[in-house]
Amino acid sequence: PRIQMIDCILIGGGIIGLFTARELSDAGVRVALLERKRTGREASWAGGGILSPLYPWRYGQAVNALVAWSQSVYPGLSEQLREETGIDPEFTRNGLLVLDPQETEKAQSWGRKWNSQIQSLLEEDIPALEPGLGSSAGGGLWMPAIGQVRNPRLVESLRQYLQERIDVREEMEVEHLLIESGRVRGVDTNQGKLFAERVIVCAGAWTRNLLGSLGNSPLIEPVRGQMILYEAVPGLVNRILLHRDHYLIPRRDGRILVGSTLEHRGFEKETTQEARSQLEAFAVNLFPAL
Repeated sequence: PRIQMIDCILIGGGIIGLFTARELSDAGVRVALLERKRTGREASWAGGGILSPLYPWRYGQAVNALVAWSQSVYPGLSEQLREETGIDPEFTRNGLLVLDPQETEKAQSWGRKWNSQIQSLLEEDIPALEPGLGSSAGGGLWMPAIGQVRNPRLVESLRQYLQERIDVREEMEVEHLLIESGRVRGVDTNQGKLFAERVIVCAGAWTRNLLGSLGNSPLIEPVRGQMILYEAVPGLVNRILLHRDHYLIPRRDGRILVGSTLEHRGFEKETTQEARSQLEAFAVNLFPAL
């Protein structure tokens, strides 16, 4: 049944929107979540799920503080969602192996500042962590505390949790915000107008267009990142691997994600043979068994 009274309209059904809705609902707020397509099926579905920036020492204070907090919270949160919904987000702390020894000095300085576990590796140290690796680039860095989640499972568990708790409206696109006396009072959608005391925007790449009418549009834009997926046997790849801005992410069932391109192509979603060839060459160079 639809909730008739709305305290808060939440725009965007990605992971951030779903988590925000969960917190609000648990606090007793009556939430209507509006999603332009299907809940959690955009970048939230396709992401690799690494709970860290690829090279965290390249980021500022705010990002690193958020990452540190997230890595402490996700294990318990994932287990809680599994118990509540029966869907396991598959939090796995299998560590990040960085095969870029030229990053060592910056990485070690960052590790001391953030009290983060980070170990320099010689080439002969690496087979103990990743026996199937064909090329180790002469050494690397090992970050054992880094974990991952399986994005589609996380989205499904959040959606299941919220199903009977909030009003989820899919295929409802917000066309613009309704502003009265300098305040946002609601939204105008492709299915009519909705009003609430509060409106929260979690629209990801669509945020900039939505907030443009307020005169302070954030510098947010869509970026296409193509990945490929191998269906391998468990244990072929054991760690999250990073080398020259590309990565491999092993899932528990043996699947391996290889990514990613970085393309400023607007909202284009099409995959390309060029990207596939590039990512395949990267993966096979590191793991000839692929």
